Amino acid sequence: MILVLSSASGFASPVEVDAIVGEWRHVKMIQKADGLVVRVQESHGESTMDFRRDGTWSLSSPTNSTSGSYRLIGKDSIETTILRSDKPNQIGFTSVKKVEFHEGTLELITIYDEKAMEAFAKRADGTRPRVMDIRSVFERIRQ
Repeated sequence: MILVLSSASGFASPVEVDAIVGEWRHVKMIQKADGLVVRVQESHGESTMDFRRDGTWSLSSPTNSTSGSYRLIGKDSIETTILRSDKPNQIGFTSVKKVEFHEGTLELITIYDEKAMEAFAKRADGTRPRVMDIRSVFERIRQ
């Protein structure tokens, strides 16, 4: 199986599935709303994610343990589905994540367009962002 991911230069290039397979330590999460950074959360390596060659993954954090499946979508994205979670409302949730590699990190970016944003509560002023993206940055622990 070949996974096609974005390279650090911004051009799509074919990458062997080994590029994502392995255990990763979560470093930080960056949330943007309408292009502006609204939150940066350092995780101090307390959470780990493991991508396996068989198309399954698992995530372990101090507050939740989840696992599921992933598959290639397009040239630079994966689709993940949660099959097991300590939080029952997450089970069955599917999302598409853009995949990027930068200077030894794996970055998974979930983008919420205007339609997807309708699921989020409005701000105190009655508005909500038109678009939001959440970038999770990981460092490799082992392959």
